[in-house]
Amino acid sequence: MIKPPIAVETENILHTDGVVIAIKVFKGISKPYMDRSGTIFVKNGTDKRKVTSPDELLRMFRNSNRIHGDE
Repeated sequence: MIKPPIAVETENILHTDGVVIAIKVFKGISKPYMDRSGTIFVKNGTDKRKVTSPDELLRMFRNSNRIHGDE
């Protein structure tokens, strides 16, 4: 489960060994996304890591326009 929900497209592809399910995940507009335990991961290439720094988390929310300071 991912919060907020994400949009995906699936396709069943017939293969000699059975059916392969291809999943396309679209670039989200409600970043950052959390897993069921509320953990946020950052992916860079093939690596991924948990976000643990409050400053990094705040930066992610600011960059996504989901948090705004008083004017």
